[in-house]
Amino acid sequence: MNWTSKNNYIDKFIQGAQLCAKNSYEVLEWIPYNKLSSINYYDKGRFSEIHKAIWLDGLTDSWDFDKQQWNRWNFQSGYDVILKTLNNSSNLESSFLDEWKYHYYCQKYSFSRFIQFFGITQEPHNLNYMIVMSYCKKGNLSKFLSDIIKFKWQEKLQLLKNIILGLKVIHELNLSHNDLHDGNILVSDNYELLITDLKQNIDEKANESYEALPYMAPEILKDKSYTQASDIYSFSMIIWEFTSGISLTNNREASILEGERPKIIEGTPQCYVDLMKRCWDSDPKNKSNVIELEQKLPEWIICIYEYYRINKNGNDELEVPNVDDKLKNDMLEFVKANNALECLLYSSHYRNGIEIFIM
Repeated sequence: MNWTSKNNYIDKFIQGAQLCAKNSYEVLEWIPYNKLSSINYYDKGRFSEIHKAIWLDGLTDSWDFDKQQWNRWNFQSGYDVILKTLNNSSNLESSFLDEWKYHYYCQKYSFSRFIQFFGITQEPHNLNYMIVMSYCKKGNLSKFLSDIIKFKWQEKLQLLKNIILGLKVIHELNLSHNDLHDGNILVSDNYELLITDLKQNIDEKANESYEALPYMAPEILKDKSYTQASDIYSFSMIIWEFTSGISLTNNREASILEGERPKIIEGTPQCYVDLMKRCWDSDPKNKSNVIELEQKLPEWIICIYEYYRINKNGNDELEVPNVDDKLKNDMLEFVKANNALECLLYSSHYRNGIEIFIM
């Protein structure tokens, strides 16, 4: 080894990843700070400061067997990355890395569902360690909702399916995200939704995430542990945001415990409303799970696209074959909602003055 982070926990983590890597997506690196340029403040999270930078070497691409080293992609001009500071981490302990260990395991399992984690560096002045990961210039989902509201329903469902496939990976690894909200989902250049920021110390009680309070399941607010079912509740709030085009802002813990949920937006397909309500049910036993959601969303997507394929000449008379009555009704609800959306988009008053929460 010709590098060291000067931290035993980081060295072991990166070395283990390098020894087990089967492809370039599984490679983690210690990235010297002098290999980063144009470092500028980008944003601030609840627990960290975020900078944008150029990684001069660029990410690994393929293994050169002759030179016994990784070839680099885009190494001449560098590669845009995000640096996420781990606050107060100059004497980093193993628990500080938990969140990113979990992220790495999920990334290995399905790299296309998670923001790519490239490695770790260290800021030379305050000695805080920094996570180096992909840069998504479209930002997070909360900044993208005003665009999503204009999408056709089959496109919205496809984006939700991307989130569920990532959440399925997390749950199949016997983990839970524990902090799922629109700020922890990033939007790639090709409109893929990528999950980040799995909460570290997943066995801890919820005690500090009040900026994300609207996404927290009632059982968490009753001082119970995070579970996979609480992830589904958080997902239900994102489902609602796809109908409203705005982020949730309710920070009233008591109202959530009393059963208050976001107001159903007029014109939302009833089948979608029914699914959303199952996801935000107060009883974890009654909630949908990733298996049901993984099955239902593609069913709807396929049927809607097939409807438009068959009726591409605008006849709206031909039926999609091999579809039962329930699925047919669901499909027609989405088609009707698409038609209504086209009319609403012409209204300059659309999205003004919506009352977000009701009892």
